[in-house]
Amino acid sequence: MRKRLFVDIDGVLAVFNHVSDMSLLYREGYFSSLLPQANVVEAVKIIFHSKTDIEIYTLSAYLNDSPFAFAEKNIWLDSHLPEVASDKRVFVPYGNRKQDYIVGNVSPSDYLLDDFTANLLTWQRSGGIGIKLLNDINNTGGTWAGNKVSFAKPSMKIACSIIYIMDGESVCDDNPKRRDMSPIIR
Repeated sequence: MRKRLFVDIDGVLAVFNHVSDMSLLYREGYFSSLLPQANVVEAVKIIFHSKTDIEIYTLSAYLNDSPFAFAEKNIWLDSHLPEVASDKRVFVPYGNRKQDYIVGNVSPSDYLLDDFTANLLTWQRSGGIGIKLLNDINNTGGTWAGNKVSFAKPSMKIACSIIYIMDGESVCDDNPKRRDMSPIIR
């Protein structure tokens, strides 16, 4: 069975911006202007171009009551990760379980790269394998005991770590140092 890698967008491929006012998430341009997590985006591109036995998908929640979020996430992917075709982009209405939107259900050959432990835990309960992306805002806090990859590594090392995990090895990186957490307002 061919392996599939599902990659979250917010906080994984794109830098998550803290906001002091949730209404900012509903503004036009919020999602399409997120900065790429360059090392992670490049790592996914490396896997895409070097491991033809791995199918790469994005798997991201979106604010389904926003007039902009869905379209802007596609615009962001077109700009930063066009290698992922539109039929390999899975969007889940916010509040729903990601694994419920996987065609053919989740299997042991399905891997989720995500920064949110709750998503990884429910993914694994559905039969897949979770990989925690340690970023400097949503670290494990001791609740994730599985594979962990730091976003602070060079892109080639991130790609190799993900491939090692998909080949049955274990990777357990340390948490990266925290950035200034003052809210970013657009």
